[in-house]
Amino acid sequence: MLSCFALRSCAICLPYDWLKTVVTPGGGLGYDFGPGGPYAVPLTEITFGVQDTLLPVTRQYFADSRAPIATTELGSGTLRFQQHAFALVPEPFEIPSSAYDDGTVRRLHGIAGGAGWAAPIVPADPAFRNVAWGTIRPVQYRVRVAAGASKTVALGICEGGKNKGSRLFDLRVEGAALRTIDPVEEGRKNQPYVFLFAAEDVNRDGELAIEVHASPNSPDPNVYLNAFWIFPAQTNPDPQAILRGELSAQAEVYFDCGRELQAQKPSPRVDALLADFDSAERPALIAIHTPRSLTFDAAAGMLRNEGRPYLMSRPAAISATQKDKQWLLELPRGTRHAELIVLHGQVPGAATPAFPDLEAARRRSAAWWPSTDLIPFGKIKLADAGLQYVLEANLRNQYQVAEIIDGRPQFQPGPSVYRGLFTFDLLLMGEPLATLGDTATVRRFIESVLPYQQANGQIRVMQPHPQLSETALFVYTLVWHAQLTNNREWLARHFDKIEKGMAWLQAARAQTLADPTAKNHGLMPGGFLDGGISGTISDFSSVMFAFLGLEKAIAAARWLDQPQQAEAWQRLLDEFMASFQAAARRDLRRDRLGNWYLPVTVADTATTAPPQRGQWGLLVPLRYGRCFQARGTFLDSVITANLNLLQHTLQQGLVVDTGWLKNGVWSWFGGMHALTLIWRRDYAGAHAMMYALANHANPLGVWVEEQHLRSAGTGTTGDISNAEASAYFVNLALHLLMYERENHVELLAGVPPQWYRAGAHLALREALTSFGTVSVAVEISPAGNTGAVQVDSRRGPQAGDLILTLHGLQQQGFHDSRGKPLPATMKIPWGKPMRIVLRKP
Repeated sequence: MLSCFALRSCAICLPYDWLKTVVTPGGGLGYDFGPGGPYAVPLTEITFGVQDTLLPVTRQYFADSRAPIATTELGSGTLRFQQHAFALVPEPFEIPSSAYDDGTVRRLHGIAGGAGWAAPIVPADPAFRNVAWGTIRPVQYRVRVAAGASKTVALGICEGGKNKGSRLFDLRVEGAALRTIDPVEEGRKNQPYVFLFAAEDVNRDGELAIEVHASPNSPDPNVYLNAFWIFPAQTNPDPQAILRGELSAQAEVYFDCGRELQAQKPSPRVDALLADFDSAERPALIAIHTPRSLTFDAAAGMLRNEGRPYLMSRPAAISATQKDKQWLLELPRGTRHAELIVLHGQVPGAATPAFPDLEAARRRSAAWWPSTDLIPFGKIKLADAGLQYVLEANLRNQYQVAEIIDGRPQFQPGPSVYRGLFTFDLLLMGEPLATLGDTATVRRFIESVLPYQQANGQIRVMQPHPQLSETALFVYTLVWHAQLTNNREWLARHFDKIEKGMAWLQAARAQTLADPTAKNHGLMPGGFLDGGISGTISDFSSVMFAFLGLEKAIAAARWLDQPQQAEAWQRLLDEFMASFQAAARRDLRRDRLGNWYLPVTVADTATTAPPQRGQWGLLVPLRYGRCFQARGTFLDSVITANLNLLQHTLQQGLVVDTGWLKNGVWSWFGGMHALTLIWRRDYAGAHAMMYALANHANPLGVWVEEQHLRSAGTGTTGDISNAEASAYFVNLALHLLMYERENHVELLAGVPPQWYRAGAHLALREALTSFGTVSVAVEISPAGNTGAVQVDSRRGPQAGDLILTLHGLQQQGFHDSRGKPLPATMKIPWGKPMRIVLRKP
């Protein structure tokens, strides 16, 4: 059941939404995610049904994949119904902010949390049920006090998912000694605890810092906090009385963590379900599975949460039954059409809100989504309708999973487990979105990482273990964006951040130079790689990303007339490269088939892990580094060897066993792998992998992060409605039509020849490159014997050729308007519209 949830769930929330609503496998509404136990599964599901019968799903789809109105068809024979799930688009629509500051308490860097995650096994304050959580990052609050004030702080912890020893927390309260705890220290899940601290505003900034970090020794790097209380200094409140909720009213501050936005939003956020039943053979009902504390208002026929309207229906429910976490609301007999809404946010208390016209709301949603200027729809047209469906669903999904944090857009991997900032997403998501024209959003996204640069220059987002690629990734993406948009002034404004980052990179490498016999001598110290590789290791990936950062830093220095800095960084790059090549030659290994390959781990002698495990770390940098472009070099031979290794691990068209899930496939790895094949001009391999990836999407066009092959089971891991996989699929579609190389842009080079069939239409509109903006379109007549190619462009500040590839059209038998054979490629002048008329002899 859990795997089914993860595989088939999909975000249907609004762009940048603070409420990450998903549609569930049965077509219901899903809410309330927690920090593990289980991952990626909504703890609350709301759906229509019929009495005494669980009807199977027969079909699920979006009528228009640009508009997330999910239709699910259920049942068979006379017992059939369909339901439509969607979020109501407010009038007017305003981009929401995922920030919390109530004047006394503010939360830093995001608001991930959930209601009802824990279930205390003893009488406890209701706040222990809810949770604020951080995935591979701390939970951080600030509480305003008089400058220099002392207070007594109580932290409430209740573990709802993991067993003893799984997590170790460092509880940090300003002015008090750090305390490391196991939240299941007595071996019982859902046992609440209260920890007291004598706090002081040591830095006299008028705020007390309250934070929960993963201990460096914690097996699980994810943390949470259920509640905190602030009492006057030198009081000695009884922890057990706090735990039971007896002192919450007496506290100067009582804070129920994880529900910040729900408490702060000025107006409700509304989701809807509409159901149409083929017959009234059995009574219709509403099924709710939730850990929330709900009550049934019989007079209004609605469910309330903490006294406020939560679920309303039309017709109203006539009765309700509850057993454990399950509610069943019975609708009047004869109901053939039913509607419900679910309200989150600041909902009025006693008053009953007016029930909206949901048919009108559905029409508004269907019209609003394709026309919104928040998402760059209409830029890419593929000749395959199935791939176009997947493309548009995933372009939209990136903006739904994103949110506004600290005033800036933050694109993130998913709506549940990995709802947070990951530096890799600057590149993974920034590249396709900026190329499609959303440069302002991507620039602000890059700027969102600036607060994470430490005094020593390191970018440090992931905790407790450092991911050493973060700094180089930030530098690369910052300079790349400045070059793409020709924004020298913006680059100059942030050049000091580049200098600090490169100073840290040089210092990090220097740590490895003390011992000439060390296996990582001249490379990088140990860090956390992720993606199938656990623990702290020295790896080749962080060095390859260092190459990217250094190359872009050198380019920035030259552009900003800093030749001495450029020369110094070039020397560092040369030294890095020499050390890398020496270590790589030493560490080359053979797989079980005798093929040479380079493991991602330095001096890897493991015999149990499959050789493809963690290879993402070596593939991702390849397309971006100038040092990887030359053919016939040692680096080129390593790239060829590792791609050959991966080719021998394909199952169902995708690499198996490369991430965390044994015998699983990793969706975004498939997109990244296919892009790498395009870079190597293995177009047939890229086409096959693109279709394999699309065939592993769920019916709504998106993926869970990792999933088992059917032969291995039904397991999954990682986030649902995975936006990183979305970004790679969009990028893959984009690069089939246009690929920017070191000194030129190629158009149509990656298009499968079979797409040039009768009635075909494919296009790329206003794509941004370093050399200019380009549009290309191909139309084939319904009869398939004529057509046209149209190219329009505007030259940019950098010099580079524009090359149109006609080889695929040539293969399909097309000639030019004079009947002469088409050339395989032709150079197109920038700024001059070009139209080529096609016909078959």
